[in-house]
Amino acid sequence: MAIRIDFTERGKEFMVNIAVMFLIAVSGFLMAISYYIMSTLETAFRSVDCLIPQNIYFTTCQEWFNMALYPVLELKSLFIFASYFFIFGVVFGLFFMGFRTKKHPALLVVHIISSIIIGYLAIEIGNIYRLLISNTFMYDIMVPFAIYNKIMLFLPQFMFFIIFVSGIIGFMGVFKSAGQFKQGNEDLG
Repeated sequence: MAIRIDFTERGKEFMVNIAVMFLIAVSGFLMAISYYIMSTLETAFRSVDCLIPQNIYFTTCQEWFNMALYPVLELKSLFIFASYFFIFGVVFGLFFMGFRTKKHPALLVVHIISSIIIGYLAIEIGNIYRLLISNTFMYDIMVPFAIYNKIMLFLPQFMFFIIFVSGIIGFMGVFKSAGQFKQGNEDLG
């Protein structure tokens, strides 16, 4: 009797993890650029002051900006938290990838190969990030994102740790499910 393994499901999961790793780098830059634009706009609007004649609600532009514009521009801090939640989503996805390997021991080999590829890509993305952050303009943009900067500067080590823990989860799951099947507890695996 031949054992059939459906690698298409695993392949989709692997490609999603690769895409998410690229998105963690791109999303951080997009969020940082949005944060920088909102900060620059707020600074520019605070430097403008004008009179609004014949208005019963506002007498100056600053009063109008305080009421309508500044509350929206203060939402820029949400970009920082969004980048943290996105990183958490990547970590959770990689842990889930390790958890899913318990369905079949051959998937552990697929997990190891995909981990090597993800590790190599993490080294490349980390090097690209170091190159980009050496530019003073990009450095100024990325300053408010302290945790994101630390993770991206140490992305290979970060990904290695996450992949290592994910592999341990998968390794223990494979042997746990194999032990349950030997004991006759098929309904638990």
